[in-house]
Amino acid sequence: MAIAARDWKADQARVTAFRDRLRDRLVADVAGVAVNGHATGRLASNLSLSIDGVEPLALMRLLRETVAFSASSACSTESFVTSHVLLAMWGDSPRSRQAFRLSPGRLTTQADIDLAATALIDGIGTLRSL
Repeated sequence: MAIAARDWKADQARVTAFRDRLRDRLVADVAGVAVNGHATGRLASNLSLSIDGVEPLALMRLLRETVAFSASSACSTESFVTSHVLLAMWGDSPRSRQAFRLSPGRLTTQADIDLAATALIDGIGTLRSL
């Protein structure tokens, strides 16, 4: 707790920068990326995206050795359930069903972010080519 209390502001700024770097790279390099939620009023460690034509579970399986992310509600551990928040925002739509969440954290490095971005871009390309 002492470390968290001491470092939280610096950690939050660094994690926010990493989240934004990942978002910016994906938005720039992948067609059909939609960022879910408020542009700035969000947790530093939360990046929710929907990508046209990409099934999150297929992307998770493809990248399971490289990138960890979630494709269901945070409170749903037993099965894949679309988040009630996304359903409230977008209804039962492809955008809601194609959403997934990336969560950089305190120990994330810039190299981790760059690796994740490259893996996601390549994985999305692979899935779209099938």
